Amino acid sequence: CDLSISAGQDNSQKSSPIDSLPDLQHFILVDDSNMVWSTLVAAQGSGSSGMKHARVDIVLDNAGFELVTDLVFADFLVSAGLAKQIRFHGKSIPWFVSDVTKQDFEWTIMQTMAANHKWMSASGVQWKHFIKEGTWSYHDHSFWTLPHEFCDMAVNAADLYSTLQGSDLILFKGDLNYRKLTGDRKWEHTVPFDQALRGLRTLKADVQVGLQPGQAEKLSSQDPDWMTNGKYAVVQFSSPHRE
Repeated sequence: CDLSISAGQDNSQKSSPIDSLPDLQHFILVDDSNMVWSTLVAAQGSGSSGMKHARVDIVLDNAGFELVTDLVFADFLVSAGLAKQIRFHGKSIPWFVSDVTKQDFEWTIMQTMAANHKWMSASGVQWKHFIKEGTWSYHDHSFWTLPHEFCDMAVNAADLYSTLQGSDLILFKGDLNYRKLTGDRKWEHTVPFDQALRGLRTLKADVQVGLQPGQAEKLSSQDPDWMTNGKYAVVQFSSPHRE
């Protein structure tokens, strides 16, 4: 999905991603997904009315197949009662070749609605309904295309910072977002993620934290390009409420 890697070559999805999961599992170097689920479950009924109210913000990465999987995931969160509101954050201008813009977001939903596959089309109709009723919404902000680290957001984009503070869970997707979360610094690989910060990405740059002692050395001996070849991924989580 990342055209900056494929350079426009055919990179279509020809197999079921679900069928591929067992083979891909060992490429996930850090998996904090259980803590993500726990956070969403804990957010249920925490409002004064006792109703399910969790809001999830997804900071998007690539358009194309990746965006479709983001929409499917968001659909699951709402349908399963894990979230009442999903806010998608994309780019206000074309960025890094394939990053999601509002046009990409709307086009993808319209194409899904028009698909000749019964369940794809039904999904597109449901997504359009989510948007119409306000369950889903798309947002962009100039901050996402500025050179600031995310720790600068409170000063340089106070409105965006304030908006994100209202979220129960923020998912930062992609390599560039991870680099901005960690300041794009040359951290020791074993530095705790809480110290450096939070994200979900496929590794395509030489920035990585939160690994176990010896894990990076083992990877380097097995695959010298493990930090940049896009084969490995992490799901890392941080919360101010964790002890």
